Amino acid sequence: MRHKHWKKKKLNKEELKRKLYRQKIQIMRPIDNRMFQAIFCYSEEMARDILKVVLNKDPGELVFMEKENTLDPGPAYKGVRLDCFAVDAEGNAYDVESQLYRIVDTDGRILYYHSVITVTMTVPGTEYSAIGKTTVVFFTNYDPWNTGHAMYEEVPAVYAVVNGKREFVGWNDRQKSIILNTEGNLDELTEEQRNLAQFEQTGIPCDELTGRMAMVMKKIKRVWSENLLALTHEMFSNQDHYNMGHDAGVEEGEMKTYAGLVNDGTLDINVAAEKAGMTADEFKKAAAKYLA
Repeated sequence: MRHKHWKKKKLNKEELKRKLYRQKIQIMRPIDNRMFQAIFCYSEEMARDILKVVLNKDPGELVFMEKENTLDPGPAYKGVRLDCFAVDAEGNAYDVESQLYRIVDTDGRILYYHSVITVTMTVPGTEYSAIGKTTVVFFTNYDPWNTGHAMYEEVPAVYAVVNGKREFVGWNDRQKSIILNTEGNLDELTEEQRNLAQFEQTGIPCDELTGRMAMVMKKIKRVWSENLLALTHEMFSNQDHYNMGHDAGVEEGEMKTYAGLVNDGTLDINVAAEKAGMTADEFKKAAAKYLA
């Protein structure tokens, strides 16, 4: 008996691109930039709990959170785009970055981030005493100092100079930099920090926090994959629409994501509206075609 040899269906360019996008979504790890942003900014509670582990203290209520926050100090200066930006109730700022690839001067980048955050958050007339603290956190999969340590913390030191010799006085903790990497000795970390570092690299949960992060990551992947067909169809069926730019695509994708999380009961519609920067009525109208 002769067997039929079925020819494998040849995918067109649009179908192939969709398939590659879906595959890319499924293999994403928590440390991957887009996924890291989505998990951290999923909720105030999630961002606060992650910061609590990294800082080894509770930052308190976070009154503002935004991913890919662009800070521009002016046309004559270099702007920055922060992965995950948050501000607490006391006006202290937190920037949390995911850095997969080794950069030439990690310390220089962190220094500039501190400067731009401080400048852009200080409006005319602000008293210097009212300027909040800034904390910049880098998650990396490489050891920037090549010393074998998993965590570095930089806080400017204050010295008194007596007869040409420096005497340590204390720390100026208004600027703090933390680098948590998975290449160093993880046994030096607290148990919660170690679990977080391992989860960022592997995606395997180790405790209650990383378990919640894993559940969020699973939901995000599902929503992204489900919305991909509609989004790519809209983008590729009209080349003019596709050329409108990245920002329009991101806004549309985020609206679908929030609507999907509302539909499956993950987010309250009021919370989704707040995250989208709208009132509940505005969100219902803008996301009407995606809401169940």
